[in-house]
Amino acid sequence: MRKKKKLQTDAVDGEQKEMKTIIFITTSPEDQVKSCETLNNACIADERCKHKIFFRPIMQNMFQWISGHRLDKDAGGNVVLGNHEILYIPAHRELEITRLEQTKNVVLKINCMCFVGDNDQKKLKVKKIIDWLLEETEEIRL
Repeated sequence: MRKKKKLQTDAVDGEQKEMKTIIFITTSPEDQVKSCETLNNACIADERCKHKIFFRPIMQNMFQWISGHRLDKDAGGNVVLGNHEILYIPAHRELEITRLEQTKNVVLKINCMCFVGDNDQKKLKVKKIIDWLLEETEEIRL
């Protein structure tokens, strides 16, 4: 039986949206670190990301990037999570990947190294990922 997908309430306009997920498959710890570093450095360089993109470990060797909005300090300064997330998952964890594909709205599943590199095409892919994470676009193709 397929589980019903969760709806998130948008922090800005209160509209309920379905969570969208990108799965980056990692084939080695080195590739995972290099990919995360590339995305992290791009987020640091992009002022739009400040206090809007969050990174956290979710399980051993599995990580999440997610958008969010910090509430006013009067409201406790809490963060309301957004509707777009990226999950880094090792390729050998096939059962978890399959389960996520069945229970989440996976819009893209691709190798984590697809945007790592110094050429202009790779930099454009990183910008597309950031735009998508910031929910400036709903569609993503890499």
